[in-house]
Amino acid sequence: FPTIEFEMTGKALVDNNSISVNASDPAWVLYDYLTNSRYGCNIDSTLIDNASFQTASDVCDVDQTVTGGTVKTYSCNIIIDPNNPLLTNIKLILATCNGRLHWIDGKYTLKIDDAYSGSGEFAFEEKHIIGGISVIGNSKNERTNQVIAKFVDPDKSWKNNEVAWPDKNNETTLYNSYRSDDKNIPLRKTINLSG
Repeated sequence: FPTIEFEMTGKALVDNNSISVNASDPAWVLYDYLTNSRYGCNIDSTLIDNASFQTASDVCDVDQTVTGGTVKTYSCNIIIDPNNPLLTNIKLILATCNGRLHWIDGKYTLKIDDAYSGSGEFAFEEKHIIGGISVIGNSKNERTNQVIAKFVDPDKSWKNNEVAWPDKNNETTLYNSYRSDDKNIPLRKTINLSG
C-alpha cells in the first residue's frame, strides 16, 4: 500500500478554547495531534494541561529578527506519516520546538526550552570540588565552524532545501572569523530536520 502522508501546516487549527490559532505553531499542532480521533492519538482534552500548551505557544510565537525580516521562534512545518507509531510522530513534532511532553499530576504537560532569565552566577569555592578535578577540551571532531541544515521547505512545494550558518557569502566576516579560530580548517556539520 502507498504511504499516506498528512500535512500538518495549512490545516485550520483551534486551541483548547476553540479559537483559531497559527497552524504552524508546534504547541497547537501537537495539541491537535494528541486530541484528534481520526489521525492522532484520540486523547481526551481533559487529560491535557492546557495552560502548559498556552505557555509553550507563547514561547513559539515570539518574533525573531533575521536577515530579510522576522520569523517565529519555533514553527512546525512537517509532513506526518499516519502509518508511523503515534509516539514517533509525537517526537517528530516535539523536535521542531525543542519540546518535551511530560505526564504530571494526571495530565500531559508541554515544556519548550526558553531563554534562562535568572542569574547564571555561582560562587565557586574549593569546598565544592569533590574527588578531584580535570579539564577536558573539545576535540576537532566535536567542534563545528559551519552548520548545514537540510529540511523539507513548505515554501518550495515541500521539496528539499538547505541553509548554512554562517553563510560564507552573506555572513563573510563571521564565517571567516570562525574558520580563523580553527586554523582555517573547515569543520562542517550537516543536520537533517524533519520539520
